[in-house]
Amino acid sequence: MVHTNTADQNTVRKHNTRLIIENLRAHQPLSRAELAGSLGLNRSTVSAITNHLVADGVIIETEYQSEKIGRPGLLLRLNPAFNFSIGIDLGVDYIAAAVLDFDYQVRWEKTIPSDPNHTQAKILQKAISLTQEALVHGCQYANQPLGIGIGVPGLVDTTCGILKDAPNLGWVNVPLLAQFREQFQYPIFLENEANAAALGEFYLGSARDCLNFVYISGGVGIGGGIMMNGELLRGSHGFASEVGHIKFDLDGDLCKCGSRGCVETTIGTQAITRKFRQQLAAHAPDHPLLKAPGLTLEQIAHSARSGDPTAISIFNTVSRYLGILAADLVNIFNPELVILGGAYHQAADLLLQPVTDVVMQNVMKESREALQVCICEHGVKSGVVGAAALVYDQITKVKTDEKE
Repeated sequence: MVHTNTADQNTVRKHNTRLIIENLRAHQPLSRAELAGSLGLNRSTVSAITNHLVADGVIIETEYQSEKIGRPGLLLRLNPAFNFSIGIDLGVDYIAAAVLDFDYQVRWEKTIPSDPNHTQAKILQKAISLTQEALVHGCQYANQPLGIGIGVPGLVDTTCGILKDAPNLGWVNVPLLAQFREQFQYPIFLENEANAAALGEFYLGSARDCLNFVYISGGVGIGGGIMMNGELLRGSHGFASEVGHIKFDLDGDLCKCGSRGCVETTIGTQAITRKFRQQLAAHAPDHPLLKAPGLTLEQIAHSARSGDPTAISIFNTVSRYLGILAADLVNIFNPELVILGGAYHQAADLLLQPVTDVVMQNVMKESREALQVCICEHGVKSGVVGAAALVYDQITKVKTDEKE
């Protein structure tokens, strides 16, 4: 039988351990005295916990502090070789993998093409093979895998690990978590790719130390991740933040979700390239990009930078709709930061200022005062980095608690 006092002490110790690890991750290297001061903890408490973490290999002691008055203290930092996590981003037309060490450094990454017209079994086999390759590379950098995080472009029921619907892949009710668990004997977590990307920006990107932000991811579809008070807004089953299916035009184009006029039918990458081709066919039939195979947002952006009026017009439209979407989300959630991610990173110089202008014109004055709009730090790799960070978000704290 565990006495209440003992249980309470263990809870406090676990909480303090988490605080120390996350403080080191954000501000390392730090001395024990600096940790105690920044966290408001007793010096003896910090010493006891950090000594334990050093003994277990979670953190390491490095050099002594220099230029300090009084007795210098040993500096502490996380041990990157303590363990590693694997992120898998199962995109519509690609599969990406990344290895993240315990210090949140990307040690290895790889992206391979994928075809949504291939069978589900063939795509999953490619993802599993890439995961196995990531495991091999991860073991070269750290002691052991902590787990695998998987980001997917669709509705994920986080209560049971089922991909309920991925319209751009054509997948419905796929038990992805169970299928990966058949192959790997490690903790595995499944998440919507935009939610995963938002976690990546939170832990090691543009949203470090930001507890309230909105992440909008451009791709074939439009994804969203909303962080409130340092926690992802997932909803009752994990379906929250599907910002790409906010309706802009009830009589608009048919979306793959079955509705009409969704945001992604206007500013998703497929919608952008399709409308660019349509405008070229009508106004510039000799344009070299009209016949370009596999036209990309990056190609259209390059054309706009070169002064192409059709490309410039397209980006003016994208900026306006994206800014309105972001402004609506700001008025609902009152974040400190709006992050534009995914494929929008490829046209950052064309989108950031125009989108910011539209946002600031359409949000309430009180929300505008402390609001910033920025581009994601990891670009199109935000999803895979975030999938790896998902593992740490879910279980790193539990693992370090078990070491006590």
